[in-house]
Amino acid sequence: MSDTPIVERVLGLVGAALVLVMAGYLLVAAWNGEGRGTPAVTVVLAPAQSLGGAGWVVPFRALNQGSAPAAGLRLEAELVLPDGRRERGEAVIDYLASGAEQEGGFFFATDPGSGRLASRALGYVQP
Repeated sequence: MSDTPIVERVLGLVGAALVLVMAGYLLVAAWNGEGRGTPAVTVVLAPAQSLGGAGWVVPFRALNQGSAPAAGLRLEAELVLPDGRRERGEAVIDYLASGAEQEGGFFFATDPGSGRLASRALGYVQP
């Protein structure tokens, strides 16, 4: 008979079972195609906040409701003023997982409340 304590044997079996369960989960996820497809990114804008003499910031939340993650995700917000002038703000999110969200802000020199503001995702790369 071995000199290995029973507690050590039980913990070794539990560890091995956990490794097998995780490996099985990853295999099933890969088989079902999880992580493949296209990201579906929505940009939700919050009310603009004044930065004093430094301009304005428009906070945003980017949500990925698609089946795949997005890396290097580029976002833009465009402000169209009543006189026809346009201002753009850009942001880049390094990685946005499927089902995840990220917060940030777009900077503007002019008060966004004085014009029409729209936002969209410009592009991404597959990680």
